[in-house]
Amino acid sequence: MHSLDQDTSLSARINSIYADARNHSPSLKTDYVVKGWFYRGETSLVYGPSNVGKSAFAGMIGRAVVLRAGALGARVQCGLVVHVAAEAPKAILDRTTAYEINRDEAVHPYLVRQAPVDFSDEAEVGIFLQELRQLQERHHADIALIILDTLSRSIGIADENNAGEMTRVVTQLERVARGVQAHVMCVHHTGKDADRGGRGSSALRSAVDTEVRLAPQEGSVRVSCDKQRNEAKPAPRAFRLDAVTLGDDQDGDPRTTVVALETEPSASETQKQGRGAQSDHHAVIRTVVSLVATNRVSSFDKRFSAGDLARLLPENLLEGANEEARRKSVARVLGKLALDPTPIVAKEGNRWRVTC
Repeated sequence: MHSLDQDTSLSARINSIYADARNHSPSLKTDYVVKGWFYRGETSLVYGPSNVGKSAFAGMIGRAVVLRAGALGARVQCGLVVHVAAEAPKAILDRTTAYEINRDEAVHPYLVRQAPVDFSDEAEVGIFLQELRQLQERHHADIALIILDTLSRSIGIADENNAGEMTRVVTQLERVARGVQAHVMCVHHTGKDADRGGRGSSALRSAVDTEVRLAPQEGSVRVSCDKQRNEAKPAPRAFRLDAVTLGDDQDGDPRTTVVALETEPSASETQKQGRGAQSDHHAVIRTVVSLVATNRVSSFDKRFSAGDLARLLPENLLEGANEEARRKSVARVLGKLALDPTPIVAKEGNRWRVTC
């Protein structure tokens, strides 16, 4: 290759790889499947112990995507769903019937692949990508969600405890997610110690964008986001498992399947979330008062009302509250700060004074 050709090739490579941050404008559009939880072009692990309802949960999310229904207290973008049923395709199809996905209400098809894909085999993944693009053309719609059920049945002979092998698997998962701009959700099992996350190498957990834990609690299943690479983690949700009768068999006995139905978090979970939110408010307001005390907030006097301070706080701290509710919340925290052994504020009439 001539020197000029080499220079042109290198220049093109630099232009495609390097971006000047001075010219960057962030996109304000979030390309989500389930807002706050699952995003297009990304990967996730949904893990939990045996019989907790992992496949039922995945089906619940898939149902929301094809029916354009809400899920996990969040907005959902509609699209095709491809469920790779690597373990029990008949059971998955039965469950879609229970979810009434085969009714006319479904905006898009819920497609069940009745054979696994080996994500340790680059060539096989390439063929799968060709299938996905053909499905998009056939149905004149984009694929929003791809479910691998389960991950352990989707890695061939790869060792899930080997960091190098699992890193290569995740590379193929990302290839598919970005190749069709869909979210790839991997249904996975916990290891011997459930608190340490999904089974296998920690390289898997490190590489995926999102990690969701399913755990039994007080008659339902808690859904919590343990990792969210690019967004704030959403508040925990919950679902219950319900048996649905599909019909009677040849002997007149009922045939049933299990579906996941969203439910409210338990009372103890709601209380825990409330305590956490109050703690966040307390910490932020204390920080703002400290900034006032050190004159690091311009044009703000050291004597102020709760309403004055509320207007300094980040809008998302007390999101959804009107001006009066925000003022009262700030006043409550200021009252607690005034009772500290070494208080940083004191009340004088209807106003507050910084004491430090």
